[in-house]
Amino acid sequence: MEEEEAPLVAENSETQTLTKKNHTRDVHILSSAFLLMFLAYGAVQNLESTINTEEDIGTISLGILYLSFMVFSFFASLVVRFLSTKNALVLETAGYWLFIAVNLKPTW
Repeated sequence: MEEEEAPLVAENSETQTLTKKNHTRDVHILSSAFLLMFLAYGAVQNLESTINTEEDIGTISLGILYLSFMVFSFFASLVVRFLSTKNALVLETAGYWLFIAVNLKPTW
């Protein structure tokens, strides 16, 4: 019968509690960031089709946006594998902020 080797670094309950608290804090920060980002995006999306009615620029841009979401969803897992989760989230967030910024002066 083989004896189980002792781990090189023994984790005590204090270390496990600290790690759990750090993960909880990280989840709260990430959730708050997504909440704020999607609040801003939701406001821009609602204004897009109601204010930008000239030449249907608002409706067409939202159609293009959701079409691109559909197409790029097929490649999402490849992007996450290639860039890592953190970098993929930064790239995704930058896309939303770019869309919001572009709508400050909507023109073709």
